[in-house]
Amino acid sequence: MKRLLLLAACLLWIQPALRAAESSTEGFADYLYQEQEYERAITEYHRAIYENRENPGKQEPLRYKLALCHEATGDYPKAIALYENLISSASPELQKLSLFREGLLYFEQKHFPLAGQTFREFKSQYPADPLVKEALYLAGASATLNRDPDAESLLSQKPLAGSAYAESVKRMRLSVAELGQIKTKSPRTAGMMSAVLPGAGQCYAGRCKDGLAALGFNGTLGGLTAAAFLNEEHVLGGVLAFIESMFYFGNIYGARTAAYKHNQNAQGSILESTLRHVRLDVAEGEHTLRINGIVSFDF
Repeated sequence: MKRLLLLAACLLWIQPALRAAESSTEGFADYLYQEQEYERAITEYHRAIYENRENPGKQEPLRYKLALCHEATGDYPKAIALYENLISSASPELQKLSLFREGLLYFEQKHFPLAGQTFREFKSQYPADPLVKEALYLAGASATLNRDPDAESLLSQKPLAGSAYAESVKRMRLSVAELGQIKTKSPRTAGMMSAVLPGAGQCYAGRCKDGLAALGFNGTLGGLTAAAFLNEEHVLGGVLAFIESMFYFGNIYGARTAAYKHNQNAQGSILESTLRHVRLDVAEGEHTLRINGIVSFDF
């Protein structure tokens, strides 16, 4: 009987001690996160997750904090993998936050098609959520930077008018209009022009110096090849013809590349200016307030 009473007393003492240890592990991890010791915080969050291995509900906010640490260290693939896991299995609130955070990560990495898709999914799934305005704004920004034809319709929606994003939205709508007015060069046309007359496609793409060089090389090699065959120097003619063919097809490829580069350069300055006007600070601020209300940090 004494032994049973002693065992019961030990259990009553051990359980609070274990809970205190678990709490102190998470608290220490939170402290390391606050001190920007992210690598060490990752280790402590893993320890806390292990200590709560039989309590999935407790693990979810820990995994969210772990994802934030991986973000801070620049390990975006691990952070995204954690968010994906939370999106599929966490509580509804953490699912929302993880989906939004995943979109922010794609945007910060300039994966604009994926960012736009993620924010549109957020808007579709959670139309009444407080973060839907931020999701709509970032979906419009992603569409603009991806030169998506839906950009204008996303940016012109009513929730963005008069918001903290109004000036940024105005600038992006101007960018959409500017991008639509750019006269692009067709790579196919450039290639065909250089196939007919070497260097013509490069001139069409605005690179006349390259075009004249291509014309000179191909013209010279073509003349030497013809002269070799006329003088019945067939071996030399064959070698020159082979070299000429490489320059000829290289000239066609160069013309197509010149057209692509022309288009990229014409759009690049507009897109860089647009990216500088994206108000990620507002989106991050709203999101941080939401996190602090849902996922507590024991600082």
